[in-house]
Amino acid sequence: MIGLAASVSFLPNSFIPQEHSYDMKCRKARPSDVEAMQRLLLTEGKNDYNYLPETEVKKHLEGIASGETEAVLAEIDGKLAGFVSYTWGKHYPQYEPPDARNRDHGYIAEAVVSENLRGKGIGTMLLGMARDELLKKGFSRIYLKRHAENKASARIMEKAGFVEVETFLDPAIRTYGSRKTTVCRFAKEANGR
Repeated sequence: MIGLAASVSFLPNSFIPQEHSYDMKCRKARPSDVEAMQRLLLTEGKNDYNYLPETEVKKHLEGIASGETEAVLAEIDGKLAGFVSYTWGKHYPQYEPPDARNRDHGYIAEAVVSENLRGKGIGTMLLGMARDELLKKGFSRIYLKRHAENKASARIMEKAGFVEVETFLDPAIRTYGSRKTTVCRFAKEANGR
């Protein structure tokens, strides 16, 4: 796992053609990153599976300035390549054990990688980094949600140790396909971390 603020020569030969070499830096997001993060998410993050109401997305990411939201990001050759944002609270108390329902847990809110860099492991790496940052904060249970049919997101989440908790009809935010949302959870005790 790449530590925050790390610089690496990216990526192994299997990811990028030999003639390309990238310098990737991973770090925690700063308030000065918010505008570029909003632009990336609202332009390249939109697809049939994602629910991205612009006002809510902007408010969520602006929380980086106040500390109510955090994010990890990757930059390649000085350009934003992707990020994962996260927060904490009582987002899914119904899935918590009875004795933990009044405690905060981690929540992965948004994730996006530039279209031309997808499939290279950046999203998986960033999700793992966000998960690890929440674990460092003391949250042993972390949740996220996705469109039930989004197989690419499902694979990334599984690689990061998340398991499906429930799938349910969610027509208020899912307008495509099955119109279902799947909630996933990472539990520290279940993953030995």
